[in-house]
Parts: sequence; structure tokens; C-alpha cells
Amino acid sequence: MIMIRGYIARRRFARFLAVGAVNTITNFVFLNLAFFVLGFSKLLSIVMGTATAIIISFLLNRSFVFKDKSRPFKKFIMFINVATIGTFAIQTFVFIQASNVVGRFFDNNVIVINISNLLASFFVLFWNYNGYKYLVFRKPDQNYYEKPLSEPDATRS
Repeated sequence: MIMIRGYIARRRFARFLAVGAVNTITNFVFLNLAFFVLGFSKLLSIVMGTATAIIISFLLNRSFVFKDKSRPFKKFIMFINVATIGTFAIQTFVFIQASNVVGRFFDNNVIVINISNLLASFFVLFWNYNGYKYLVFRKPDQNYYEKPLSEPDATRS
């Protein structure tokens, strides 16, 4: 049973990473489009890229990663809350800090904004997976306060 749970968890996380790759590409495309083509500021550009990626992320996580079709409106609101904290708070903060640091080493804005965005995305990866798994797409019968899978169950003989 433990091996099956581990296998399912690894597959789910692999699907989450695949969706994350699509989201990251979406984020980078819209970030660069907004900054270099439309001439928006770095901050507005990252917000636009992030907002677009959040919408794509919900649709893919709901249907492909967690396979949860129940209560889409409620789940979307919860998803937005988790993503907002992770993406707009954590990612934006790390992006700005990284831009300042990376900007000291590179004069090229293409390099600065893309390296900064990549670094910020890694921080958000762990926040979002756990938030989506334990808050948004949690199955009603799941109890996350059970003993860890590695501990033997004392009630079984």
C-alpha cells in the first residue's frame, strides 16, 4: 500500500512539474511580450505574465494533475488565493530582489528579467504544489494529520 501511494504521489508531482513547465513558458512569453513589445514596466510585465499563467495553471491542474472536477468555482477561488500568495507575493518579492542582484552583474535586461523570474519560480513551485494538494484539490475524506507513511501502524497485527 505504501509503495502504491508513493508511486501515485510521484506521478502526480511529475504531472505537476509538466504543468509547471507550461505555466513557466506562458509566464516568460507574456512577460517578454509585455516588456519588450508593449513597453510596460518590469513590475507590470511580471504581473501580466503571472496572471495569464495562473489561469492556465488552474485549468491544467484541475483536469490533468489532481483530476478534480468538483465545485469548479469554489476551487478556482481557493486556487486564486493560494496562487496569489505564492505568485504575487513570493514570486514578485523574489523577482524584485533577484533583479537588483542580477542587475549588478548584467546590463542586459533580457538576462536580468529572465534569470530573476526563473529564480522566483523555484520558490513558488513548492508553495503552490503543497497549497493545491492540501487546500484546493484536497479530497474530503483525506486526513493529513495521520501518521507518516514510513511509520508502521500499531493497530495492525
